[in-house]
Amino acid sequence: MYLEKRDKNGLVLSFQGFKKGKEISDYSFSRLARTKAYKVLAQEFCKDSLDNYYKLFFYIDSRNYANQIFFSENQNLNAIEQKKIINIKYSQNKFYLKKFLEEKKIKFSEKIDLKNEYKNLLTFLVTSRNSLNRFTAKFRATKKNQMNKNFKVGVSFKEGINLNKRSDLYWYDNKKFNQDDVLVYFESNFYKHRYEGKKKLKEKLKKLELNSFDLSDFFYEEKQEFFDNIATTLHKIQDNEEEIYAKKLSLKLLEKIKFWYCFFKKFQIKIHLDSEELVIRKLEKHLALKALNACTVGRVRSYISKGVFDFMGSLSADIIFANQKDIANRFIKDSYNVSRHILITGDTNKVFTEENEKEINLIRNKIDYNKKKFVILILDTNYSDNKSINHHQLVSQEYYDNFYNKLIQLANTNEDIFLIVKTKKEKILKKNLDIFKKLQDLQKNNSCYIVSDPFGKHPFLFASISHFIVSLNLYLPSALMECVTKGKKGIFCDYANLESVEKEIFRFKKNLIVQDLNYLDKRILEFKKDPQRSKIGDWSLIDGMKDLSNGNEGQEHASDFISSLLNEYKKNNSGHQTIYNVVKSFEKKIGKENIINCN
Repeated sequence: MYLEKRDKNGLVLSFQGFKKGKEISDYSFSRLARTKAYKVLAQEFCKDSLDNYYKLFFYIDSRNYANQIFFSENQNLNAIEQKKIINIKYSQNKFYLKKFLEEKKIKFSEKIDLKNEYKNLLTFLVTSRNSLNRFTAKFRATKKNQMNKNFKVGVSFKEGINLNKRSDLYWYDNKKFNQDDVLVYFESNFYKHRYEGKKKLKEKLKKLELNSFDLSDFFYEEKQEFFDNIATTLHKIQDNEEEIYAKKLSLKLLEKIKFWYCFFKKFQIKIHLDSEELVIRKLEKHLALKALNACTVGRVRSYISKGVFDFMGSLSADIIFANQKDIANRFIKDSYNVSRHILITGDTNKVFTEENEKEINLIRNKIDYNKKKFVILILDTNYSDNKSINHHQLVSQEYYDNFYNKLIQLANTNEDIFLIVKTKKEKILKKNLDIFKKLQDLQKNNSCYIVSDPFGKHPFLFASISHFIVSLNLYLPSALMECVTKGKKGIFCDYANLESVEKEIFRFKKNLIVQDLNYLDKRILEFKKDPQRSKIGDWSLIDGMKDLSNGNEGQEHASDFISSLLNEYKKNNSGHQTIYNVVKSFEKKIGKENIINCN
């Protein structure tokens, strides 16, 4: 188990699991890339996207085994774990994983596990239901099958359409887009019902004058000459065991690309947006969209931490919106994230909506009425006992409790201090009964505000009325970065001890980082004495950290760009040159220095 174990640099061991997963992925891909089956697909589809797909595929599969392998190779960490034999029966990459383990002389088995069998049964039932839905869709006469098929802009519904929070429609302006320009599509009921009920969602879409489509209603003709010819070529490969395995992987991928290709082609999607991260399905779409000469648009939403490989190309797109230069540089240095153009637009979220202003004014009035002079915004994370070998390590509950108790004590002993608690997950905070009760008591005493329904709300909204930010996470937190890049002061409580991986930032450790929570209150009070001149929490010390946008400027840039791109496609222009031309014309708006052409 990971528990509180650390490497020789004091870094939590989960980072060793990331490295081992990447090692498995690199090994598997290097072998696959030599096969005939891989070369068949590489001739027909975008090679960069294809490579990213397989690397991420192997990496995701390795998550269940990388940690166990790491402990097996390091017996001194836990002798009990070493005795466990790794069961690879349920690996989707069984062939290469087996070869990897054999070369490392690590014992493995292929035993039936009832828990995994149950999971596979559920997966089979869901897949069967989806397949049946798509088969019967052909015979179902629905209005959606008669709808305009020339949408141009396709949006995968992942973050919702509430424009007061993080949203898939961060770029949308009904003055710039016609009703028939945009299609919002649902891939699963999980996302469809994640934010609101079916009725409310329908009403919101209608209000925004947006068309929507459920993939369960989609069908396509099985025969597709382009894909059929590739499949025929693959089926002829019979050389050896490795080639047969590579052929199997390739045929599965080909079928998935075919599905997305037919979907995007049917609705004439030329610009595609998908907010999802860390998923293989996104790269299946990329391959299909590349084959159709369509444009993929994304944004760097999560801060890219060094030493973590979870993103592994899943953020790649033709156009990437980035908040500031630091995140753009991190994106470029991650060799898996292959994109054409990065536009440093500033924050693309519209933070200060009418509804959000109401909540901020409510908090501000409470602060003023109770004569509070120093406001601290708390941005937390999830916690865990870290007793599972198959899950990445989180902040321990002991550290989490200590973090909150320090801040609660600070508010209790300083009458002018006010806490705003913007938790990552409300249910996680509420589960910690002791901490939650103490915060509620502070709230009753007018020294605290606990943000309700915090999921998807913009951290900077609350940072805008705060003097200082205190953040907790296993990695450098995106929520904190969203605020400090806009000039707010804040400090990061470093549970993981990231000094060995985040060397540039840790040059300013004294000002930006707290590793020992015993010093947390001292650092805050030191800043409080002279906020104007203090360098504590000043992230502008690091090059490229500043978000250059003002107000909603970043959101307007994103909207203008997609609108310009759409107009070019409406002129029947397509291909790389169209994208390049729009990017070139955009230099006047955001400056040449804020556009990075990657290839």
